[in-house]
Amino acid sequence: METNKFNGTNYNDWLRNLRIVLDFENQGYVLDKPLPVILPEGSSPEERLTFEKWHEDNRKVRSIILASMTNEIQKQYDRLEDVPSIMLRMKDVYAVPDRHIRYAATKAFFGTKMIEGSSVQSHGVKMLSLVEKLEDLKAGLDNDTYIDVILQSLPPSYDPFIVNYNMNGLEKSIHELINMLVQYEATTHKSEPAVLVGEASTSKAKGKGARRWKRKKGKGTAVTATASTGGAPPAAPTGKGKGKVGSSQRSKANDVCIHCHGKGHWKRECPQLLSNPGMFVVEVNMISNSASWVLDTGCGAHICNDLQVLQRSRKLSKDEMILRLGDGKAIAAEAVGSLRLVVSDHIRIDLKDCYFVPSMSNSIMTAQHKRKVDNHENAQIWHARLGHISKDRIRRLVDSKNLEIDNLDHLPTCESCLKGKMTKKPFVGQSAIANGLLDLVHTDVCGPLSIPARGGFSYFITFTDDHSRYGYVYLMRYKSEAFGRFKEYRLEVENQTNRKIKALRSDRGGEYLSGEFMDYLKENGILSQWTPPGTPQLNGVAERRNRTLLDMVRSMMSFTELPPSFWGYALETAAKLLNIAPSKSVPQTPYEIWHGKPASYKYLRVWGSPAYVKRLVGDKLDSRSNLCRNAVFLEKGFPLDNRRDEVLIEESSGEPQHDSTTSFKPIVHTDGVPILRRSTRESRVPDRYGFVGLTSQLDKDPKTYGLKQASRSWNTRDIKAWLSTQFSMKDMGEASYILGIKIYRDRSRRLLGLTQSSYIEKVLKRFKMEHSKRGLLPMRHGIKLSKKQSPKTDEELKRMSDIPYASAVGSIQYAVQCTRPDVAYALSVTSRYQACAGKAHWDAVKSILKYLKRTKDMFLIYGGGELILEGYSDASFQSDDDDAKSQSGFVFKLNGGVVAWKSSKQDTTADSTTEAEYIAASEAAKEAVWMKNYIQELDVVPSIAEPVVIFCDNNGAIAQAKEPRSHHRSKHILRRYHLLREMVSRGDCRMDRVSSAENTADPLTKPMSQVAHTQHLDKMGLRSMGDWL
Repeated sequence: METNKFNGTNYNDWLRNLRIVLDFENQGYVLDKPLPVILPEGSSPEERLTFEKWHEDNRKVRSIILASMTNEIQKQYDRLEDVPSIMLRMKDVYAVPDRHIRYAATKAFFGTKMIEGSSVQSHGVKMLSLVEKLEDLKAGLDNDTYIDVILQSLPPSYDPFIVNYNMNGLEKSIHELINMLVQYEATTHKSEPAVLVGEASTSKAKGKGARRWKRKKGKGTAVTATASTGGAPPAAPTGKGKGKVGSSQRSKANDVCIHCHGKGHWKRECPQLLSNPGMFVVEVNMISNSASWVLDTGCGAHICNDLQVLQRSRKLSKDEMILRLGDGKAIAAEAVGSLRLVVSDHIRIDLKDCYFVPSMSNSIMTAQHKRKVDNHENAQIWHARLGHISKDRIRRLVDSKNLEIDNLDHLPTCESCLKGKMTKKPFVGQSAIANGLLDLVHTDVCGPLSIPARGGFSYFITFTDDHSRYGYVYLMRYKSEAFGRFKEYRLEVENQTNRKIKALRSDRGGEYLSGEFMDYLKENGILSQWTPPGTPQLNGVAERRNRTLLDMVRSMMSFTELPPSFWGYALETAAKLLNIAPSKSVPQTPYEIWHGKPASYKYLRVWGSPAYVKRLVGDKLDSRSNLCRNAVFLEKGFPLDNRRDEVLIEESSGEPQHDSTTSFKPIVHTDGVPILRRSTRESRVPDRYGFVGLTSQLDKDPKTYGLKQASRSWNTRDIKAWLSTQFSMKDMGEASYILGIKIYRDRSRRLLGLTQSSYIEKVLKRFKMEHSKRGLLPMRHGIKLSKKQSPKTDEELKRMSDIPYASAVGSIQYAVQCTRPDVAYALSVTSRYQACAGKAHWDAVKSILKYLKRTKDMFLIYGGGELILEGYSDASFQSDDDDAKSQSGFVFKLNGGVVAWKSSKQDTTADSTTEAEYIAASEAAKEAVWMKNYIQELDVVPSIAEPVVIFCDNNGAIAQAKEPRSHHRSKHILRRYHLLREMVSRGDCRMDRVSSAENTADPLTKPMSQVAHTQHLDKMGLRSMGDWL
C-alpha cells in the first residue's frame, strides 16, 4: 500500500491490494457492511459487542484507506467518518464499469499475437492471465474457445503443433496446452542446426559455437561453417545451401576414411588430419554472399577475400602461410595486412594480421584474437559498452587498473550522447539596464486562465520598462487584443514621459508576429527584439513579472477568500503595488524612478477587506449601509463591490446558508427555445457593481395571458421594484436576440417570428457563396449520395483536402437546430461523408447553401393556432445506398409552428416499410413524452394533460403500436422500439392516421419536388418576410 498509493488512475489495483491487507486482519467486512451511527435501544449484548467492534475496525480501516491515498485525493475524503460511505463515493467517481473492462480484456485476448522467436512460456502466461480476467468478468467463453484463440495467436513456426493437436482431437485444459507448447519449443530448438566455425588443433576437436557478425542479402542463405562437434559428424551442406544437418543413423563401423584409409570414421573426423598443429578447419557454403563476415570462435586467424579492404598490406611468398580446410585441401594466403571493420556508425573494429585468401566465399574474424585485444579496444567502443558515460568516469576506471585503454584522450565526439544528453548551459550574468525611460520595454502575454475574470477576461499582457522596472498590466479577452493594448500603452506612457519607445522585446508569440503589429512598429521606428525559440530566459524580465504577479494574486485571493473570478481586480492591484515596492534590479522603487518622487503609502488598504458603505438611494426603513469588499485599486478611493455577504445576511434572516464562493454558469439549450415564445424583458446588472453578466428573464405581464397564475404576487412591476432595491439594475426592454436568433413580434395579430438571416449571411460570406445562384431546393429530387462517390485517386484526395467540407456542414447544423427544419434531411445526408467527402458530396452542400441564400429571410412563425401539441412521424425505407438503412423523421407543432424536429438515419436495418415506420414512430413518441413533461412544468398549455397525438401515414405501424402482442412478422424488432406500445397504453400519446400528402414530417425523410416542398413549409410555419410582415 505504501508503494502503490491511490492516485485516481489505479482504482482496481489499489482496491485489490486493500482487500488483501484487510482480509489478513479480518477487517474486510467493514468495506461493505454499514452500521447505524447510534445503537438502537434495547440491543442485546451481542449486538452491542458487534456494534463496538465494527466502529473500532471502521476507525482502523479508515486510517489505512486515507494513508494509502495521495495528499490531493486524501483531502477529498478525510471529512467522511464511515468506510462504506468513502468506498461508495470512490466507486462512483473512479470505478471503471465492468462493461468497459470486459471490452478491453476481450480486445486484448483476441488481439494478442506471439512474436516469432519469443518465449512461448511468457506468451502462455500472458494469455492465461487474460483468461482468468475474462472468467472473473463472466465473459461467457468456454474452454474450447480459449484453446482456439491461444492456438491462433501462435506464429507460423507452431503450425505443425497445431495440425497435430487438431488431427488427434486432443482435449486439454489451458494449463496442459501451455505445458505442451513449452515442451514443443524446447524440442524444436534442440534439433535446430548450429552455424559454426571451428579450429582443430588437436586430435580431439573442440566444438565451439559461432554466430554471424554481419549478414547481407544474396542468392544463397546463411553460411554454414562448422567445426567438429565431439564425435557426431556434422552434415555436409546439401541442396542449395540452406544449412540443414543431414541424417547419419546408419552405422560407421565399415566406413573407410579416404585420408588415412582407416575404418570406423570419416575424413572430417580423422585424428591424423585433425592433429596437424598448423591447420585451420573451415567449412563454408560456397554460394553465400562474399561480402559477409563470420565470427569464428575456433579459427586461429583473420581471413578476408577482398584485397582492396586491406590497409598496409604485404604480399606473402608462395609457401609462407598455408591454410588447411575441412575437406583436407591446403590453400595459401597471398597477402597479410590490417583491416578496419565497420559494424555500425559508432562501432569500428581494427583487425591486425588479416590474411587475404581470394578463394574463400566468406571473410572470417577469429574470436581468439579478439579476446586478446579486448582490453586494448579503442575508447569509443568502451564508451558505448559502458552506457555512454563521461570521459572522466572512464578515466577513473583506467586509473583504478580495471580497464586498459590506450587512446582515451582521443575519444571523438559521440553523436548518441549529443542526442541523449543535450542540455542548455545556464544563463549567467545580467544584461545591462537601459540608459533611459522607454529605451527598452519588455512584454509578454499570459493565459488563458481556467476561470475568466469578471468581464470575460481570460488573458493579460504586461509591459515593463527596462530602465525603471515600472510596469503596466492590461486584461484581455483574446490574445488578438495584444496589438490594441500596445497602442493604448504607447500613447499613455509617451504622453506622460515625453519620451519615445525605442525597442520592444518579446517572445515569438503569434500576437507579436502579426502583420499589423510588425508594420506598426516599423512605421513608428520601434525596434522589435524577438527572443530565440525555447529561450524564455532572454525575456526574463517579462517572464519574472508574470510569475510575481500571479504569486501575489494567489496570495491575495487566498487571504480574502473571494470568488476566483475576482482575479482580474487582484491582478490590477498587484501590478500597482509592485510598482511602489523595492526591486533588486534598480536602486530605487520603480514608481520613484518613473515619476521622479517617492510614492505615498497612506492610502493602502487590505485588498478584499470588508467595509460598510452608505446607501445613496433607499427606502426610509431600509438599512443605511451595505456590506461590500474593496476590489479595485485607486489612489483617491476604493470603489467597492456591493455584492452582499450571504453568510451575514442569511444569519440575520434565518434562511438556509449557501457557500458564497460557489458560482453557477447558465447553459442555454436550443431544444426548448421555440416553446418559450412569450414576451420577455431583459435586465442587466453593470459589471463593476454586483454580479457580472447577470441576466434576469421577467414576464412582461402574466395577468394579460388569462392564466391561473394571474392572481399570484409575481407581478413584473413588484419584481423590478424589489430587484432595484437589491442591485443597480438597467431595464434594457424586450429581448430582440437570443443565441443569434432575431425575434420579431406583431402584437396586433398575436404573431411571433424567429429568423437567422444575419447568421446565414455570415455563413455564406465565410464559404464565399454570397454571390452564388439561388437554389430552389436544399436537395433536388432523385439525388443519391454514397461512399462510392468518395475520392479514389491521390489527386482527388488532395483537391478535397483543401475544401472546408466539415466546417460548412457544422455551420449549417446550427441553423437547422434553431429555425430551419426544411434543411434537416439534406444536412443529415451530407453529414455522413465528412471523413470521405467527394466532389458530389461537396456539390450537395453547396446546394444547401444556395437554398439558404434564397430563403435567408425565412421566418419560423408562431401564433394564430391552437395551443395543442401534435406530432408527425415518417420514414423512408432503405434510402441509404451504403448500408440499406432507412431514414426517420418527426416534427412537433404548437401554436401554428414546429417546436421540435429531427431527421436521422436509423440504427437498425428494417426489412419492411412497416418496421421502418414503426421505428420512426417510436423515436417520435420518446420526444413527445419529454416535451409533454417539459410543457407541463411551464403550465401554459392546458391541453397538454391530454395524450399527444402522433400522426403516421402507415396503417401497419399504427396497428403495431396499438397491438399488445407481437406477430410472427414483428418478433425480430428490437425490444427498445416496443416502448411505443407502453406509451400508447398508459395514455402519454396516441397514434392516428394521416395521408402522405398531409404528413408534415415527409420533407425530413426524402428529397421532394418544389411544389410539395413549398406546401410543407407552410405547414411547418415557415414563411418568407413578405408573407407576414
